[in-house]
Amino acid sequence: MKPTINICLTILWWLCVTANPVFAHHSTAFYTDELVEIAGELVGVDWRNPHTVLSVKSIDNQGTETLWRIEGNSIFNYLRKGVTRELFRVNDQVKVFGFRSSRDAHALAGANMLLPGRREVLLWEGQEARFSDEAIVVAGADEDVVDTIGENKGVFRVWSSPRGIFWGQQMANQPFTEAAIANRESYDMLDNFATRCEGEGMPRIMVNPHSFEFIDHGEQIALRTELYDTERIIHMDETEIPEDAPASKLGYSIGAWDGNTLVITTRHVSWPFFDNRGSAQSEAVQIVERFSLSEDQGQLDFEITVTDPPNLYQPAVLKGHWLALGHTLPPYNCQVN
Repeated sequence: MKPTINICLTILWWLCVTANPVFAHHSTAFYTDELVEIAGELVGVDWRNPHTVLSVKSIDNQGTETLWRIEGNSIFNYLRKGVTRELFRVNDQVKVFGFRSSRDAHALAGANMLLPGRREVLLWEGQEARFSDEAIVVAGADEDVVDTIGENKGVFRVWSSPRGIFWGQQMANQPFTEAAIANRESYDMLDNFATRCEGEGMPRIMVNPHSFEFIDHGEQIALRTELYDTERIIHMDETEIPEDAPASKLGYSIGAWDGNTLVITTRHVSWPFFDNRGSAQSEAVQIVERFSLSEDQGQLDFEITVTDPPNLYQPAVLKGHWLALGHTLPPYNCQVN
């Protein structure tokens, strides 16, 4: 069975996927715009974060075997689309469509996989069925119905990002100074915090598609995110950030209530990047977050304002919202690919 290779320049599609913060790690360093279609046997399923890995063995007309490595989405994003580990069965015959790696001729950023029974799995957000108009695209799972009024938890619950959220464009369209942009030239896309499975710092950790949870500890609020199993501490019993507070990648945060809005101010951030492209961030950065609860307690709107004069010629503003969908916060258990 000889794999067929199709090469094209799909500029519009490429711009769409690079807007995704996950692809932003890989678009220029890991994968090219060479589209590849392969067919073969699914011989391995590595169900892990930050990206799942599927192994497919193809055999050409001369009997030569090729083992392909297919990089897919994270576990959480798959489960929200109804894609489970059980769908991928070793020894099944499959077809895969994806982008060839710039480092390994037999590695792909998987876009689509056709399983037995004409079931087509979209391996990344924003894809459409490619193999057949008759293919059954695995649909998103139904979200749990949550009685937010009856529970009356306020902000203290697990919050989920809406499906299909893309942070890349909003992160990129900020008022960076020339110094912040120039710092990207020294950023190694092949060896950085993401490729090493290291937790991210503020404010980048707050703009990701994984779930978040607020936990009330009285004088402190814990703010957890599934990504890298990160936990921030918000000091609610302080009105000023101590000048001698130690710097860290998450900084030192104090909080206060403004009606139904939780306002969090963070300083002493030692994280050197605004984003995952290497845009510079200084230790002078100040971050103000405002979390506003809807009347039905089912949605949490947020606005993040980042002030960093050496790297932003005016404050950067990031906006979004989370939903109460009954999700839990599973361990992330990141493993280096």
